[in-house]
Formats: sequence, structure tokens, C-alpha cells
Amino acid sequence: VSKSYRNNGEYIEVVKELAPSLTKKDIADTLKLSVSTITRICNDNCIKTFGSTWTEFEVDYLTRYYRDFSICQLAKELGRSESAVRSKATKLQLSK
Repeated sequence: VSKSYRNNGEYIEVVKELAPSLTKKDIADTLKLSVSTITRICNDNCIKTFGSTWTEFEVDYLTRYYRDFSICQLAKELGRSESAVRSKATKLQLSK
């Protein structure tokens, strides 16, 4: 990834504007950049995108149903990737 995207103030401002309402993938599609480039821009500039922060409802749901449902089922229900669900479960110290 070229640092020109990551440090380009124009891209950073556009990502900041889009972040509250779009996912990283949607922003990448809009700007015709890769998701990894958008992720780096967000990480470098402390930008949180839509869906990146877990809501209280999502945490409660995951905690309540983690033992009862598969990672795949939880991911579909929460609209998150399986990786995100596994990661959050680990952070919450949930076990099957």
C-alpha cells in the first residue's frame, strides 16, 4: 500500500465523513481503494467506522448465546464476520 493514500489529507477527510454511516468495505468500494488501505487509513488516524464498535446489545447477545450457537450462526445473526465474533468472544473470555 502506498503511503500516499494513508497520508493524503483529502482521503483522510473523506473517510472521516463516511465512517459514521459506512463499513470499511463500503468506503473502499466508494473510493475505489482496497479494504486494507481503508483499514490502514482508519488505524493511522483513529477513525472508527460504522459497525466497528460493538454495541451493548451485540455484546449481550454474544454473551447470552455463545454456548448455544455456532460461530457461523452468531456471525450471521450479528452481521459480523466469524473472525470478529471469535475475537470478541476471546476478549470477553467466553468459552464453549
